[in-house]
Amino acid sequence: KKTVLDVAGLASPVTLAIGETSTRPTNFSFPMPAGATGSLGITGDMRITLVSITPEGADRIAHLTTTIMSQMTGSRPDATTGNGPGLTMQMSGDGTMDVNVDRGIAKSMQSQFTFNTTMRMPGKLGASMPPMQMHGTMKMSATTEPQ
Repeated sequence: KKTVLDVAGLASPVTLAIGETSTRPTNFSFPMPAGATGSLGITGDMRITLVSITPEGADRIAHLTTTIMSQMTGSRPDATTGNGPGLTMQMSGDGTMDVNVDRGIAKSMQSQFTFNTTMRMPGKLGASMPPMQMHGTMKMSATTEPQ
């Protein structure tokens, strides 16, 4: 749960006035799978801007815009050579989020991201093969259903 909150930049409450922006740092790491050493570290920040607040029944809904910029790096060094596969990824994106202020839950969110990734191969293969360059986009949306 903590990692999900860190990724979303929502590990602690934010107090904003309409038109105000808060920048939240993202800084965490994922362990490598079993049997591997090293980790994938992610650093960056997320900007959250309060656009408006509207009533919805007895609740207030905060309408926010978000912008994220982050970088992920990781490698798995070989025990004998110290060289191993490596990954560097830069991600940027933006989106919107509607938060029920009174209930303290995200009602909906939509985001779109762009990824630029460089991946190095391990050992002798990596010495003779140039790094792979990859580019991708991702769109996601989530909605919380009332209970």
